[in-house]
Amino acid sequence: TKEGLAVTLDTAVLYRLDPTKATVLYKTVGADYARVLLEPEASSAVRGLTSDYETKALYSSGRTMIQDYLKTELTTKLGPRGIIIEDVLLKDILLPEQLSQSIEAKVQAEQD
Repeated sequence: TKEGLAVTLDTAVLYRLDPTKATVLYKTVGADYARVLLEPEASSAVRGLTSDYETKALYSSGRTMIQDYLKTELTTKLGPRGIIIEDVLLKDILLPEQLSQSIEAKVQAEQD
């Protein structure tokens, strides 16, 4: 994150092939195009994005903005290759244990 904290993001990319480019994709990249193109691009986009954001944005309303940014980023990179990005889902966020405890304590204090 922007603060230098290590977080783990569990993401899912929903995609399909552009029928007009599928043949070229299979000929140039092969049937393993998801491992060759999609996975590295998705990992790179997530790493690049999370290093620009503060941790609180990952568990607050910033989640939607992050998902939208990742979708746009992947569409820009993979669209020309024939991979259509339908959506990017931010499924789970694993924060450092100490930070998780601090957040839980703050929420509990606000409820009391």
